[in-house]
Amino acid sequence: MKSRMFFPALLIVSILISQTAAAAPQQILEVLTWSEYIDPEIVVEFETEFSAQIKQTYFESDADRDRALAESAGTGYDLIMVSGQRVSKYAKQNWIMPLDQKLIPNIDHISLRWRNTFEATYTHSVPYFWGTMGIAWRSDLYPDGFDSWKQLIEPAPQLSGKIIMSRDGRELLSFALKADGLSVNTGDRAKLSLASKKLAAQKPYVKRYGIPNLDETSEFATGDVWAAAMYNGDVLMLQEHVENIEFRIPNEGGLIWVDYLAVATSSDQKELAHNFLGFLNRPEVAARNAEYVYFSTPNTGALQHVSDEYRHNRIIHPTEQDLDGSEIIKSLPPRSQKIVNTVITQIVETL
Repeated sequence: MKSRMFFPALLIVSILISQTAAAAPQQILEVLTWSEYIDPEIVVEFETEFSAQIKQTYFESDADRDRALAESAGTGYDLIMVSGQRVSKYAKQNWIMPLDQKLIPNIDHISLRWRNTFEATYTHSVPYFWGTMGIAWRSDLYPDGFDSWKQLIEPAPQLSGKIIMSRDGRELLSFALKADGLSVNTGDRAKLSLASKKLAAQKPYVKRYGIPNLDETSEFATGDVWAAAMYNGDVLMLQEHVENIEFRIPNEGGLIWVDYLAVATSSDQKELAHNFLGFLNRPEVAARNAEYVYFSTPNTGALQHVSDEYRHNRIIHPTEQDLDGSEIIKSLPPRSQKIVNTVITQIVETL
């Protein structure tokens, strides 16, 4: 799912975030998450109210998070940011635990649509944000723009070395499958293999796999990159620093993603972790957090506190017509998953 990674050469980064008093806090909450995925002021407010300190460890892709948890046997964290299709897997591996919903009174503000989207999400996690993936481009440098995934997977010659693509194997295969009008959740190995070959053929056009920098140092700002597969909210953050950035969900549809927060089974701060989930879902807090990250909040109560600019932004809140053909990625059979792993090892990690 989503990323705010400003460290393109770094897969996992730990950073201690605290602006509280000099005295050592009594409690530390370890959170495994994407970077730039929470308003820092909200972090400080929680730390102050609960006499705690939040330590965030960042990952750049779902595969990186999987690897980190596998290497530690799911230990070392109190809260884990999980993409929806992985919640059931993490629960079966006993990396995350069933929530004590009595400790999260504000969970009633969460839309049931997002709580029930995937297996085990209702019992083991709290929806954090949802959004889409489409194509972003510099309209002044590439005025032709993009209507279809095929235009990104089989690029025009002038786009050579000018594209950034996701590091996530499932997302990459999804773009290639969509380009051929296929479902992103097909388990047909022949179709997946063909999609993999198309990604290999696209590779000379790709500058790197990952997320564009989202500040003034962005490759979009320098003109080194003209197009990228991007999360909708990341595009809005980038627009603060770079002019002429367009975004579109292609005609074939894009990806719909949902991120969830789950309490680690090994956590020794379970009550504090639940308190953080409750704090984040106070409607006024959820509203501020949503406006900070530019993604859609599943917290219906928060919508009473957001600005009109946020509420009516079509990139954040696409219409049903915009979402026509869009899909949520679901789990693949193990034999098909091997092709995903091959895309990561033979295409992404060899650039």
